[in-house]
Amino acid sequence: MTKKHFSIIIGIIGLLLICNVATLSILLSNNRSHSHKHERRSKCFLKSELDLNAEQAVAFDSIKKKHKHKAKELDRKLKSYQHNMILLVSADDIDTNAVKETQQMIIGIQDSLLQTTICQYKEYRSVLDSTRQEKLKDIYLEIFLCNKKECKGRK
Repeated sequence: MTKKHFSIIIGIIGLLLICNVATLSILLSNNRSHSHKHERRSKCFLKSELDLNAEQAVAFDSIKKKHKHKAKELDRKLKSYQHNMILLVSADDIDTNAVKETQQMIIGIQDSLLQTTICQYKEYRSVLDSTRQEKLKDIYLEIFLCNKKECKGRK
């Protein structure tokens, strides 16, 4: 083996070593940030923002549990129909009837999700005093990206 080949091999080994160290440091930093995010998410955002007492926190957990399964199922169906819609409109020969049917299914599921959200919101409100109800409303407006100027006239 010549010196040229030997230096190329050493260069490749050095490059691989640098890549491995960089990959390992990225994986370790992502793992730390992921666990930190998980810690933050383990606390219920609404309960902490509204500073609920123990009785209200139990009621919130019950309400959340009641609606969670239905919302997840609707979300799963919605994603499935959205997937189907993309496949339908990507076809060379578009079946307009199938597109319209899928569109109506998507609209129906979105409406069901909205109704579930409204029902859950109303149940949350019923547990709260008027000050916390106002705070809950502000949180929901922020969640739905409704800035206060635009929504002022809609109260």
